[in-house]
Amino acid sequence: VSAPRNYRKMDTVDIPDSPFKELIAKIMAKLKELHIDSPLLTHPKVLTVEAHRNELETEKFEGEIGFTKSLFLKQKKGKLLLVLARGETKVELKKVAKDVRFANEELLSSVLGVEPGAVTPLALINDVNHQLTVFVDKALHDAPNTTRFCFHPGTNEQTVLLTSADLVKYLKALDYGDYTVIDFAA
Repeated sequence: VSAPRNYRKMDTVDIPDSPFKELIAKIMAKLKELHIDSPLLTHPKVLTVEAHRNELETEKFEGEIGFTKSLFLKQKKGKLLLVLARGETKVELKKVAKDVRFANEELLSSVLGVEPGAVTPLALINDVNHQLTVFVDKALHDAPNTTRFCFHPGTNEQTVLLTSADLVKYLKALDYGDYTVIDFAA
């Protein structure tokens, strides 16, 4: 992995002070345990895929970099959903489930331990009761392993880079291997 200017090693000692430092350390430790080598990039807060892309576009990386979005949703019946997609994918919620809407900030905080704008599959490490059903965009799931995708590790002021295989390995390690692949392009 090439090191951009604001690269931080995967050592919890190097994680900048943040209200999410404990979560970030837990995520980075899990990645290390799974032998997933990823830089921890620190950058200004980004709230959209476009802002994330703009912030990192000047960095020099080996291989292709992709951006992602993670949607924390709730069905009318109370079922919680996490949708993971490539940044450019148009996510049609009706393809995911009926009667679905974005979950509120309080629920997001209590289940994943993150704030709006920092929703991430990496925070599933906090969902110890497995309350979420996970959906993965086919374009993200089937991407070649030469593409590394940007995910927030609990805060939208930091980024880790994972291949689709790394993401699947992480999900399986957290007992989320029963995720559903959904083709938003179909």
